Amino acid sequence: MHGMTLPCGNHNREGIDPTRRIEDAILTGLPPPPRIEPVFDENLDGVPLPDLEEKVCGWAGRLSATTCRWLGLLAAFDRRGGWTVSGLTSCAHWLSWRCGIGLRACYEYVRVARALTALPHITGAFSHGEISYSKVRVLTTVATPDTDAAWLHEARHHCARTLTRRARLHRHLHHDQTTTHPDSTDSTRDDPVPVRCTSRWNDDGTFSLTLRLDPLRGATVARALELAETTLTQTATPPGITPPGITPPGITPPGIEDTGPARETTPGDERPAAEKKADAFAAIATSFLTHGAPRLADPTPYSLTVLIDLDTLLGKTARILNAGTTSLARSVCELAGGPILPPGVARRLACDSAIRTLINDPNGNPLALGRNRRNPTSKVRKAVYARDRGTCQYPGCHHTRWLHIHHIKEWEADHGKTEPKNLTLLCSHHHKHLHDNHLTVTRNTRGQLTVHHPDSATHHPAPTTNTRTNPDDRQANHHNT
Repeated sequence: MHGMTLPCGNHNREGIDPTRRIEDAILTGLPPPPRIEPVFDENLDGVPLPDLEEKVCGWAGRLSATTCRWLGLLAAFDRRGGWTVSGLTSCAHWLSWRCGIGLRACYEYVRVARALTALPHITGAFSHGEISYSKVRVLTTVATPDTDAAWLHEARHHCARTLTRRARLHRHLHHDQTTTHPDSTDSTRDDPVPVRCTSRWNDDGTFSLTLRLDPLRGATVARALELAETTLTQTATPPGITPPGITPPGITPPGIEDTGPARETTPGDERPAAEKKADAFAAIATSFLTHGAPRLADPTPYSLTVLIDLDTLLGKTARILNAGTTSLARSVCELAGGPILPPGVARRLACDSAIRTLINDPNGNPLALGRNRRNPTSKVRKAVYARDRGTCQYPGCHHTRWLHIHHIKEWEADHGKTEPKNLTLLCSHHHKHLHDNHLTVTRNTRGQLTVHHPDSATHHPAPTTNTRTNPDDRQANHHNT
């Protein structure tokens, strides 16, 4: 008894064993304090960056593999109707209630879990952590048991964003095929694009306007806002507007070409961007109230650039779909630098718009125009812009503005030719980044760029995750060594 020390409120419990801590909690009526693992450990600041990068990618692969296993359990639970005893209306509602996940995400989890049961190739890669859940979500919207392996091949060679756009184009083509064949009984047709336009006066006197538009109307509004915002700080004719009596110029992709002589602008406008856009929107409304609606719509005063291949334009979507993902990779139907368009919308635009043709080779590349000069001609620039979909080709970048033409093989040092196969689109940031850091690029057979660093490191377009079972193995082995 003389050697016993009674615990008191101010006693430091750091040295007390876990059993004593639980006993104290029972006596005081408080729950035992949880054991906190050092997740955000400052000691990680001392880990070499290559090792830290591998750990991040390793855990990403492990997360994918674990998610696949979890979805397999969910599919079995759903198939056996385990959620029905809860009295809830669906497995998604049960999952949201039981696991504390948002209902919208639960609907997706259940959908993906059901779809994976019929896609063995995708499921196998997912279970090994080779593809992410983001890619699997996309694949399960288009893949079938017959195209399972082909779509997995696409997922391995494209980032999630590109894969999403390709899947969306596939759905549009499939929908276009079924709607152009009245006898088709396919039940997977796309629903019309949901649009929304609401407005209201707020209590503080401000006006709120909410828009959700289809791609074509959205692009028209975006173009009008861009032009209106430009006119607020210019004293000359804004780009894209043709003065009366002047023949309209050809369609020019934005951001890669000089649009004409310099225009006078008002002194620097340092207002917030949102305020400038609000003024531009008000200017559009004022212009309509002033001039009214046109009797005959004239598409020539402004341009919307649509990239589309010949088969899609002519409605030969069955040929594209039957050829598989290889043919799909060469298909395009989208607004330049914008969203994927349904083929029917592109054909409607072709009825009352100027059409510029671009001849491609069997691999989808614009044919060389026989120019051997440092600065590409206007035709070459537009050919490269069309092939690269008006997007920066640096791996992981999706910028569609301030694009530059870059020689893959340097014109002087490597005697590279100024023709489409040796040119690519890069945004201003990555163009400068390549030259300042002495990086080189190569293009693979799929038209994607790989960046090579002087230290032999590479930057791939769709790198695979580290599928090591335990991302900490390398670190442990390193310390043991």
